[in-house]
Amino acid sequence: MIDREKIQEKEYEFPYHHLPVNDEQNWHLGKWWFNGLEYLGVLTYVKNIINDLNPKNVLDFGCGDGMLLYFFKKNGNNYLFVEDFSFVKNIGVISCYELNNKNCNFLGQVIKEKFHLSFPFIFEFENQIYMCPETHEQKEIRLYHCLDFPKKWEYKMTLIKNILAVDTLIFAKNDIWWMLTNTSKTDTKDFCELSIFYSKKGPLTDKWIAHKSNPIYVDPCLARNGGILFKKNKIYRVNQKNGFNFYGKEFDINEILTINVDTYNEKLISNVKPNFLKNIVKGKIDKYDKCS
Repeated sequence: MIDREKIQEKEYEFPYHHLPVNDEQNWHLGKWWFNGLEYLGVLTYVKNIINDLNPKNVLDFGCGDGMLLYFFKKNGNNYLFVEDFSFVKNIGVISCYELNNKNCNFLGQVIKEKFHLSFPFIFEFENQIYMCPETHEQKEIRLYHCLDFPKKWEYKMTLIKNILAVDTLIFAKNDIWWMLTNTSKTDTKDFCELSIFYSKKGPLTDKWIAHKSNPIYVDPCLARNGGILFKKNKIYRVNQKNGFNFYGKEFDINEILTINVDTYNEKLISNVKPNFLKNIVKGKIDKYDKCS
């Protein structure tokens, strides 16, 4: 274990991050050992972007290597849920930060299991808050219920068993609850399929029905979820796009035109490449990728 890893495990409160690095016009994923000020700079940048977008309409967004940062606003306070990954233990947990003006307070780890957790997707149902993190190592899509926001959560139920799935999005439209997830049918775990499940009995059920057109896509440049946006009665699915031998090349924003038990259609609204801002933090990081 190198010295920096020892420091992180003993003292460091902020999670590590994979962030895009541009070396000689080639993008690849770099491991960054932020000190506190640099990491706060990144979070401040993300927070400012969300505020400009009107956070009431933003459900989640992915950053860096797809380690999902989920922005949630409650009682006038802003909260950021993140995948908190330890390279030493090789496992991720879900942690939370409170963002107030220029301050960022680390509230600690809020969900921890013996298996890896990431992509903390959060939604509300009947005035209760739920989280559906990525739990593919269990071969399940799991749901957690918030008992005392934002710190106390408990395992609620398994929505789908015996499935290799990541980056799950759950939302309601036209009196049906929809689940958009990325599945893999092989142990290579490529997760390049977009699959849809639906429930007419609400989200708290293990009777989700597979869409007749599954898989909707089998395409690593189109299928992988990066988030979902709601604005003016429209729904937008964000998909990650990776490049050869590196993760986090760019992302697309797609408007969902039709989603019902028979069909699914979306159209490309925007493609975002990591060339929109320079020098957001000091060092080798030139761009901050995949903020949807």
